[in-house]
Amino acid sequence: MVVQRSLFLLVLEQYDKGVIMPKGMNDFAVQESVAPYTKAVVAIVNTEVSACRAIYMIADTAPVLTINGVAVTFTGLKAGQIYPLCVTKSNSANVIFLY
Repeated sequence: MVVQRSLFLLVLEQYDKGVIMPKGMNDFAVQESVAPYTKAVVAIVNTEVSACRAIYMIADTAPVLTINGVAVTFTGLKAGQIYPLCVTKSNSANVIFLY
């Protein structure tokens, strides 16, 4: 009797042996790499984080965002929108940092 193994299990075994390496951002074609974000982190109020690629607003607020070491109040930011800002700190938990 022949037992067929799923492709997933075969790939998983190869990965465990180090034959297949996970892809990094530089390993993707342009069409894939412009799909933009690989991680999302909810802001912890007044806590410094690594610089993000963009922010997503959870609610309509006017957060004070730290950009390049300068705290700036942004008014009129709308909930459900992504803004391409390189932010390191927020005074609002209504901000999600996108990496």
